[in-house]
Amino acid sequence: MIYAPLFSRPTLPRLALITVLSMLLYAALVDNPAPEIAHNSDKLYHIIAFTALAICTRMAFPRGSLWRQIVAMLALGAAIEVIQYFQSYNVADVWDLVADAIGIGFGLALMRLPPLARCRDWFWHREGTTDTNAA
Repeated sequence: MIYAPLFSRPTLPRLALITVLSMLLYAALVDNPAPEIAHNSDKLYHIIAFTALAICTRMAFPRGSLWRQIVAMLALGAAIEVIQYFQSYNVADVWDLVADAIGIGFGLALMRLPPLARCRDWFWHREGTTDTNAA
């Protein structure tokens, strides 16, 4: 008897993307901000969050249009800032969007490193194919 796996390989990076996206939205919109470890450390939090988002997005959809993914991630950052503008307990800041863009760029640069590229290729490897550059 053959048992099907609970999750296929491509499902795992998509679950990671949903998890990171959920955590990012919760942290950005909740009334309990992260502690300030230094002056303007919230920019560091933005960079880290959007680095993780960019890595998970490229892992989950490696064949998707890179520019569309960049625009979607920047639109998410802008939407968060617009929502924060209307919240009494948050402050909207254009520099947060700049930090988001830096994080996206950093995440995409990290995806070019061989360990992350191999990980992406492993998730998207299809049985019976010989093309190693497909992803």
